[in-house]
Amino acid sequence: MHTNAPVFIVGVNRSGTTLLRLILNAHPRIAIPEELNYFNPWIDAHWADRAPDAKGFRRRVHWYLHEKLPAGVLPGIDLKTLEDEVVARAEMYDWRAVYEGALSAWADRHGKARWGEKTPGNLFYVDTLRTMFPEAQFLHLVRDPRAGVQSMQKTSFFGEDIAINALNRRKYLREGLHRDATMPSDRWMRVRYEDLLHAPEKTTRTLCDFLGERFTPSMLTYYERAEQYMNPAAANGHNQAARRPIDASRADAWRDRLPPIEAARIEAICRHEMGALGYMPDGPSLSLTDRLWLLVETFYWHLLQFRQDAPDAFVLDSPSAALRRLRGLRPWTGPSAAPSDQAPAD
Repeated sequence: MHTNAPVFIVGVNRSGTTLLRLILNAHPRIAIPEELNYFNPWIDAHWADRAPDAKGFRRRVHWYLHEKLPAGVLPGIDLKTLEDEVVARAEMYDWRAVYEGALSAWADRHGKARWGEKTPGNLFYVDTLRTMFPEAQFLHLVRDPRAGVQSMQKTSFFGEDIAINALNRRKYLREGLHRDATMPSDRWMRVRYEDLLHAPEKTTRTLCDFLGERFTPSMLTYYERAEQYMNPAAANGHNQAARRPIDASRADAWRDRLPPIEAARIEAICRHEMGALGYMPDGPSLSLTDRLWLLVETFYWHLLQFRQDAPDAFVLDSPSAALRRLRGLRPWTGPSAAPSDQAPAD
């Protein structure tokens, strides 16, 4: 039975959320743009605040579309025209109407009846999204933390420290596991990235059943039309792999790119979450020195996390970087770090 309920893809970055977004965009009824990054603590607290009139609401829409909307996330849409459409379709002049209006217009442009959004950090704003859209459905993407951290390491908008990235990832995994256990089964579905790669048709059919949509074979040839749904910078940069057909070998590619000692560090940090998700640790044992250094990094991460201004924010700094700034030391990522020529290849 068809529904036009919004679809939200959540999880931690570098978990296959772009791949899933493109697969769903290949469905004749669903349109999901690039990440809007709409939510933050202020919007979370004030989304229901209404502008006094249409003129005031237009100022809000203009400010968001022209000053806050990430560049290129709605390719092919004239922002002035979009502004007029969002104002015209608004029933209430609150911040929900800005968000829904932009996404509805995106779906209309692509001839789709159902809109969605893919910002991984929305995982921390699920309660607000459910209040805004009670009928919404959520797809929670998970991936082996070792593969996810290895992918983070080669992406410019994350830090360079393995342990800090593993701690960032653990925070998202813990929130996701909490939601897995507490959300209604007709509103929340966990999807393993590895299942999407190893059994794409079976997994996609299960997704369609959950969403109340009919499976269409075009979803598995998403790459033929991927570029029309992608920011050119992302399509040719950190998300270029999503433009290619599904390759099951990518699921375990991290094993050839991540030094065993680094995998062991990730396992030490994410051991509980890995077990809950069915990922088995197999790295070498850490030395006492390694474990002590992990304690230092964990303490440092918690210190910086306490100072973050949003629940979805990542810690980018590391103890070794702080030491370099303070004392001019050469880069160091821990006592058993791999030499720089063993860094994971792209």
